[in-house]
Amino acid sequence: YKVDTCITQQGVMSFRVKLMRGGHLVDKSFDTLADARIFRDLTLANAALDTNEQATFVARAKKVENKTFTFAQAIEKYRKEKSEKKKGWEKEKSQLDKLARSDIATKPLYQIKSTDIIKLMEWIKISGRYIKAKDTKTKTDVRVLKKTVATDATVRRYFNLIRHIFEIAATEWNKIDSNPCANVPKSARPKDGAPRDRRLRGNEYALMLEQLTGQAKVVFVRSVETAMRRGEILSMKWENVDLNNSYLMLKAADTKTDDARYIPLSNAALDAIKELPRGIKGDILNITIGQLRHAWKLARTAIRAPDLRMHDMRHEATSRLFEKGFGDIEAASVTGHKTLGMLKRYSHLKHEHLLDKINRPARA
Repeated sequence: YKVDTCITQQGVMSFRVKLMRGGHLVDKSFDTLADARIFRDLTLANAALDTNEQATFVARAKKVENKTFTFAQAIEKYRKEKSEKKKGWEKEKSQLDKLARSDIATKPLYQIKSTDIIKLMEWIKISGRYIKAKDTKTKTDVRVLKKTVATDATVRRYFNLIRHIFEIAATEWNKIDSNPCANVPKSARPKDGAPRDRRLRGNEYALMLEQLTGQAKVVFVRSVETAMRRGEILSMKWENVDLNNSYLMLKAADTKTDDARYIPLSNAALDAIKELPRGIKGDILNITIGQLRHAWKLARTAIRAPDLRMHDMRHEATSRLFEKGFGDIEAASVTGHKTLGMLKRYSHLKHEHLLDKINRPARA
């Protein structure tokens, strides 16, 4: 139906501009009515105005557009242009969804100040999170809001995400003049907190091996023996494994840092792979993240280690490398860490050299 001169609405988020200019049909669709109106006005004015007048009109139209550009629109634009192109963007998706439910989501971006950011952080701290649950009456899965207090680390991740959205809005989209997060005083910013240093204690390694089965067990062994990230383990391909020379090649597309690397395989890591049905090509594992999380929670509950996380195994594996006598450059070549900066960039250690060391017993 017609909503304005030359503009018709054809869907909830579809506005079509249709007009004749210079004997040619101009037909274009937009997601918002504001964008459609700006395009219509610019098209009509284009032939009537000189170059200077056109520039003034464009600037005025852009200013009007920016004044109606909300935080919710910024979130969706960021989601499409930035977030969905990241590896592991599913986790960030839930964060963006939560920000879209905040009180300031409908507020124009240019009106958001540092005080609004502080209030948003306070809301994130106490707003809780949605979890899956069973409806006792209908026996169906439902989403239930669980009242929890977010950790400083969680709030800090949200703050970094919000800061990046505003930074992109200012530098790439030209929607605002400055980033309001920059004006948040340090005293009001989420604290860094102590780094996590949880490692396996006592006989927890043996106990976890007893509890985990199948591919979940393989993931556990590989994470402890190779310091690989969970996503890297789940993306392993048969064609990249050399069982004879005991190494795995990770392609750049399968790593978090977009750097390909060779990972030497210890005897335990090799044995874990050899227990699986051998393929020629394709994924080594087909376990989902959800299945892995479920198996992990059951196992850690059974051994009474509720604070043990899957990512702790990367800390464990990295520590073991140093206990086996690995140097900084050697360890970073295995783990893929970039903390050595330029020194790491200039190291090209061969996997054969690392293989000799990875099978040495750890020092007490």
